[in-house]
Amino acid sequence: MPDTDLTDPRNFIPDPPYETWAAMRESDGLPYQERAGAPGFYSVTRYRDVDAVVRDSGSYSSESGMTLDTALGVKDPAAGKMIELTDPPRHRRLRTLV
Repeated sequence: MPDTDLTDPRNFIPDPPYETWAAMRESDGLPYQERAGAPGFYSVTRYRDVDAVVRDSGSYSSESGMTLDTALGVKDPAAGKMIELTDPPRHRRLRTLV
């Protein structure tokens, strides 16, 4: 799960894979995407799971970025440099400045 390769932009044409996303939200746990020759990833698709992930920076981190290496061909260059891609306590310090 999922059967659709979510890293392939062609799977979003002419429309996003709405049926795949609906199936992912209905499944138990976090759906895992296998990738040939690259690390796989979990998709966080339900509100309650997103809420839990956002609140638990000890288990889930934004510091290494949020763009798959296949999108850029390199690690996310914004990782740890933008407020959206930092974890506490640095995130809170930046947010306080804003």
